[in-house]
Amino acid sequence: LGDLTIGDGTNAGTIDAATNNAAVTLRGNLTIAANAVYAKASSGNILLARGRAQSLTDNTASKQDIGNVQVSANTTNTTLNLGSSAKMTSLSIDASQTFSANGSNTLTLTGSGAALLVNGTFNQSTGTVNFIGDAATTVPGLTYYNLGVGTTSDSNAAVTYTLNADSTVQSILTVGHASSTNSDTLDITNRVLTLSGSGTPFVITTKGTLSVVGS
Repeated sequence: LGDLTIGDGTNAGTIDAATNNAAVTLRGNLTIAANAVYAKASSGNILLARGRAQSLTDNTASKQDIGNVQVSANTTNTTLNLGSSAKMTSLSIDASQTFSANGSNTLTLTGSGAALLVNGTFNQSTGTVNFIGDAATTVPGLTYYNLGVGTTSDSNAAVTYTLNADSTVQSILTVGHASSTNSDTLDITNRVLTLSGSGTPFVITTKGTLSVVGS
């Protein structure tokens, strides 16, 4: 597919990828208009492979979880730029491909396990990455601008988010959400976590825990 726009910004429109667990390949920009709904596939990927600059824009108020997203080449390399904040289950960036938060947009990853796989380039810009998976989740060692784990209010069981390599957070690191039922943990055991932001670079809520055993 080339450019894909879901909805017209006024009327409710739905794309259902869930029923047939559809995999989608897009060679153009993806735009989700206000009031639109995207029912994600349980395992099928959205493959974003334009072979040049490509954008993902979600104009809905709460942002649609579009499922598993993969940034891939199309003869030449792809750079995926967020045109707004976005939500997805997981993001995989293939070798030589680029993802950019493109300013102060927020990327929310709802999946557990390896929700972010970076084999290419991750450009944090001045954006935020929030990991909110409801089971054990790996946080890759990268340079982030803002980073959050367990930052949504929920009644799920406590979750541990484990940093798998040394990392830098350039602005603010947030752990947990004060309104959650249980406490979530960021485990930085044996890792170097550099907080280079000014002011208050580390926010640990009443439902957040930092584990540094052995570090």
